[in-house]
Amino acid sequence: MSSSPNMQTETSSVFKYVSIFKASIKDNTQKCKAAMKTMGPPKVELPSPKNFLKKHSMEKTLPPKKKFDWNEPRKPPVPLRTDHPVMGIRSEKNFINTNAADVILGVTKKPKPIYVDKRTGDKHDLETSGLFPKYINKKDYGVTPEYICKRNEEVKKAQEEYDKYIQENLRKAAMKRLSDEEREAVLQGLKKNWEEVHKEFQSLSVFIDSIPKKIRKQKLEEKMKQLEHDIGVIEKHRIIYIANK
Repeated sequence: MSSSPNMQTETSSVFKYVSIFKASIKDNTQKCKAAMKTMGPPKVELPSPKNFLKKHSMEKTLPPKKKFDWNEPRKPPVPLRTDHPVMGIRSEKNFINTNAADVILGVTKKPKPIYVDKRTGDKHDLETSGLFPKYINKKDYGVTPEYICKRNEEVKKAQEEYDKYIQENLRKAAMKRLSDEEREAVLQGLKKNWEEVHKEFQSLSVFIDSIPKKIRKQKLEEKMKQLEHDIGVIEKHRIIYIANK
C-alpha cells in the first residue's frame, strides 16, 4: 500500500520517566570508582625519541677499588672555641720583582724538534721517528756490551779447561811425542819409500793388456797415494804424538 506525498505523518509524543536522583547517583558512582581500574590512565605521556635506551646505560658504575690504610692521616680536629685564627700577617716578598728575576735568569726553553711529512701540516716527534741520529751520539756507542765480554771470558775459560783435559788424557794414555830428529827420520823414510814405489811404477809396461798388470798398477797407485798423504801430514804438523804399544 503506497502513501501519497501529500500525506502528513503524525508523531505521537511518548512520556519518559526520569528519576530526580539521576544526577546525584552519577556523581556518587564517579567518586567511588578506583583510579586506574579501567583500561589505563586516560592520558599517557609518550616517551621522547631522544631518551632511547643506550648500551651499558643500565649498568651500575662502582667507584674504583681503594685499599684501606689504617695509618693514613685523618682530617685535622675541629678547632676549639677558645682558639683564634692568626690574622694580620703580611708577606714582605715582592712578587713582581721575583717573577721578573726568574724570567730573566731562567734558562730558555728549547722548542721540541718536530717534522712535517704531509702538505696538510701534520706534525710528528723527530726524536722517536728514526730520522734523528740519536744513538750514534751516545758515549757507549760501538762499545762491546758487558754481557758479551763476560760470555767471551767464559768461552775462553771453557776452552782452556778442555785443553787441560785433553793434555791430561794424553798423559794418562802414555802418548809419546816424536822428537825433531825422529820426525825427520820418519819423513825421510817415507820419501825414500815413495821414490822406490815410484821407480817401480815407472818400470811398468806401456801397454797393460792383462788383469794382473792392471791389479799391480792399482796397488802401486794406492801405495803412492798413501805415502803422499802421510808425508803431507808429517810436514804440516810440527808436534806429533804416537801411542806406546
